[in-house]
Amino acid sequence: MWLGVLAILVAFSYALIKFLTSLHMRRLRDQQMRLNTDLKRERQRLQAVEGKLQVLGSKHGAVQQKLDIARRFKADLFSRLRLELPSTLMVELRECVDRHPIPEPDGVRTAHELHLADKVTEALRNLSILVVEFRDDEADDAHTVLAGELVKKLTDLDQRFTGPEVRHGTSEGAPEVLTTAFDEPVGALDVMTALGAAHPQQIHALRAVLVAGIKITEFDQEHVDRLFARTLHDTRQLLEEASSGTLVLNQRARDLLGESPGVRPHEGTDGLWVVTLADGGLPEPDPKDGAR
Repeated sequence: MWLGVLAILVAFSYALIKFLTSLHMRRLRDQQMRLNTDLKRERQRLQAVEGKLQVLGSKHGAVQQKLDIARRFKADLFSRLRLELPSTLMVELRECVDRHPIPEPDGVRTAHELHLADKVTEALRNLSILVVEFRDDEADDAHTVLAGELVKKLTDLDQRFTGPEVRHGTSEGAPEVLTTAFDEPVGALDVMTALGAAHPQQIHALRAVLVAGIKITEFDQEHVDRLFARTLHDTRQLLEEASSGTLVLNQRARDLLGESPGVRPHEGTDGLWVVTLADGGLPEPDPKDGAR
């Protein structure tokens, strides 16, 4: 009798456990199906977002291309109008262009706000251009002597120059012109006065003009700003090479600074130098020295 009751209990327990297990498995399958459905839905949303991003990226590229074309067209049109219109209309031309400005890149805008064109004018204020004209004098061939002597002096000074040659657009046999540039006007003056002292009888066969400084007008600022925008872009990329509390220099800046204390080569990149800004730019102390 007890064995029969025990068998009934075991059978009932087995049936109950099987029922609960089946119910739990059914719930797990339903939950898995819901999760698969949600996952599929999220993947579809991700694909839709990626598709929209591709479309927007394509539109952005097309707009950027149109802006570049518009900038080039604006610059070309502006340059042509500057040549064609009289000088009295330059102010009106500038105002007309400024009424409908084309958005400029961030680097160009930054260069304009820093007044880099004015800094270029200041940096080039000592740059001197010397133009010498040799007139043909068949009597004593003085122009040939003077031209040869001037070329020799400039070559000895390792000074770049063009000519002597006939100016473009003039007839054959016209006076020949030599053009060169000096960092300071005193260098050009010394060369010309030495030439006159060495050849006082032939110096009448030449005439010359020396001008110092290059003025950048408001119409040239756009081109200067675009030139410096590339430099600003490269400079900002160098920030990735700079550690906290340091100043990174390129090779040109290092050469201009000379043997300044605290300037040391960059450990990661050739052609770069580092200054530690703590303690007035002195090198970081060696931990081994402190241990001693």
